[in-house]
Amino acid sequence: MNVVICDDHRLFTDALSRVLTERDWNVVACATDPAHAVAAVATEQVDTCLMDLTFGDGDSGIEGITAIHTASSETKVVVLTASRDPLLIMRAVDAGADAIVFKDDDIDRIVEIAERGGSEPAGRQLAKARRRDVREPAGVDRGSSGRDLARFLTDREREVLDRLVHGESSKQVAGNMGIAYSTVRTHIQNILGKLGVHSRLEAVAFAVEHGLHVPARAASN
Repeated sequence: MNVVICDDHRLFTDALSRVLTERDWNVVACATDPAHAVAAVATEQVDTCLMDLTFGDGDSGIEGITAIHTASSETKVVVLTASRDPLLIMRAVDAGADAIVFKDDDIDRIVEIAERGGSEPAGRQLAKARRRDVREPAGVDRGSSGRDLARFLTDREREVLDRLVHGESSKQVAGNMGIAYSTVRTHIQNILGKLGVHSRLEAVAFAVEHGLHVPARAASN
């Protein structure tokens, strides 16, 4: 799978690129704006473009969706956004987005949707956008340093986080660690709560930013 990631948050794109590469995807480019994504699609064979909707310099992901399809009719555009604005989501659907996923979705869902290039009906996507809960986890001090927060992770939770950084799915983590799938989900929920993040992908980004992962884990499982 050849993919272009278009998002101006470098920490997020680096984390997502790491996970996708570990799953044998070919990340053709990490573009910080739609224009660079279009250039990559126009010169390379790209199966999917993961496109954010808002950019700090005023560029529009909505226009980017149309431009990507113009540059390559074979490239699917999957919107990957943190926006909860139903009107913005509807504009993306109207612009021709092939799928809509949210940044706090499970990484396995993001990968699944991107691979098949399709998603739920627009009405259901809009309903999801409306009911997103944006509250911070209770008791989490966002000003605390990453390593201070990481001190509260158990050894098992640290291992689970490391495996997520290396691109393993929940089922792979369960198999490689010899524990139940439900136990893995519990560990992941504990990790999210302790680090003050909302999704596994955000946890990966947190681990990369604060150097909490093991760059080259031993192959023995």
